Amino acid sequence: MKIKSYESDNIDFYYNKAPSNKIIEMAKYCLENINISNKSFEPVKMSSQRKVFKVNIGSENYYFKKYSYRNLEKKIKNIFRKSSAYRAFKISNELIEKRITVVKPYLQLNINIVQLKLIVFL
Repeated sequence: MKIKSYESDNIDFYYNKAPSNKIIEMAKYCLENINISNKSFEPVKMSSQRKVFKVNIGSENYYFKKYSYRNLEKKIKNIFRKSSAYRAFKISNELIEKRITVVKPYLQLNINIVQLKLIVFL
């Protein structure tokens, strides 16, 4: 499955199937806000480096996994390589192609300035 991409407002978007405007709006909100106060985002798993939220959009549940690195070493590594979020997105797609059951990745975003990462699973 070929990963498609585009850039808008200093955010890189990677996807398989073009996402709806509502999903893009929710993903950008999650990515750009440190504290998620929107009641639509139900916390599933929280740690210092990764936060997972469940969001119901229409009749579908989506899981937003937000990466935020505080470690200087990780920030420096991510300047020279693709982010953990992108690598997880790509690996999930490769496993699906090999007919291995995994959560289906839907969309992956990177803010270029501060290296914040987000991946959305359907």
